[in-house]
Amino acid sequence: MLSLLLSLASSDAQACSPMPSEEVVSSPEWGARGVGVDSRILLQVGVDRLDDPDGLDLDVRDGRGEPIPGEVEVIFSTSTYPSLVSLRFIPEMALPANAEIRATAMGVREGDGLMPASMFFETGEGQAERSTPMVELYRWEFASQDECWGDRDEVALGIYGSDTGEAVYALAVDEAGQPTEEVLAVFLADDGAEVALTMPVEASCIAIVTEQADGFQAAPFIVCEQDVWDDEDFLCGTDDRMFRGGCSTGGAPAGLFAGLIGLLGLVRRRRSA
Repeated sequence: MLSLLLSLASSDAQACSPMPSEEVVSSPEWGARGVGVDSRILLQVGVDRLDDPDGLDLDVRDGRGEPIPGEVEVIFSTSTYPSLVSLRFIPEMALPANAEIRATAMGVREGDGLMPASMFFETGEGQAERSTPMVELYRWEFASQDECWGDRDEVALGIYGSDTGEAVYALAVDEAGQPTEEVLAVFLADDGAEVALTMPVEASCIAIVTEQADGFQAAPFIVCEQDVWDDEDFLCGTDDRMFRGGCSTGGAPAGLFAGLIGLLGLVRRRRSA
């Protein structure tokens, strides 16, 4: 899969490049202040920015330049469009309060005209705001063959979050309707953002896992192609004020999602100060 992603990002496929290299997104955002001391860090960059895939890492340091211990996981989105690599960092303990934090992606190409693959923010005194993003299935449509991707289904999701560091993971579903460990895409939640991914034509469902700013993950739920037509008000989430028809946990085996991102990370390291 990595070789496929890199081939898509090569110079011979620029016309089909799924993600411009200039686009780098992160949570917390660059320059954010008052960030919760229990926050996790998530930085995303297009695969065309990869310089050394084997050396991908996220170096996190405090204002004195001392490394902050924690766990780094590298997650490749396997959906053809967009193709992203996500660097996820969970600190071993609470981040220092009222401190400057800098996180720098390693193994990512830098240069003039490119957004820096790093982030700088300041923590506050307390914990992160706990908020669970809502996810809505907007569209699931067939797209006819083109020179880049061939026949595919295009899926659009609406993500409603408080823009304080929540994330949404889209996972592939097996033939039995169970979530798998294959990450299709990772999205940072935003207030009313619409995101897109492509699916094989034969696929009809995806699993959604929402993550709060401190890394807490809700149980997965399944969204399927027919939900677009079955219920115009289809919405999944945890807000009792909103209708959530069509959601399910998928009946996943016990314990499978207890440490979900630990299973999803294609590269996993343990760091210590």
